[in-house]
Amino acid sequence: LQMFGPIVCHYCHKRGLDPNTKNKDNLATIDHVIPVSKGGALWDISNMVPACFFCNAHKADKMPEKETKAFIGEISQEAFAFTS
Repeated sequence: LQMFGPIVCHYCHKRGLDPNTKNKDNLATIDHVIPVSKGGALWDISNMVPACFFCNAHKADKMPEKETKAFIGEISQEAFAFTS
């Protein structure tokens, strides 16, 4: 992840994430935009985005409601518009 520069969450735009930390507040994860369980490609880079631990956990296996390439923006109940 870091080979492309600082890691920023695709959803909340939090900066300074680290994939090697044990601190969940700064943990970088990889999210599959279209969940693998719903037919998303497991190893297709176009289906992967960096996400902080909390955004990835909140999204879980939900499908994005809007354009999958669009940033969700500021975290709020409305911002996380995902469908089951």
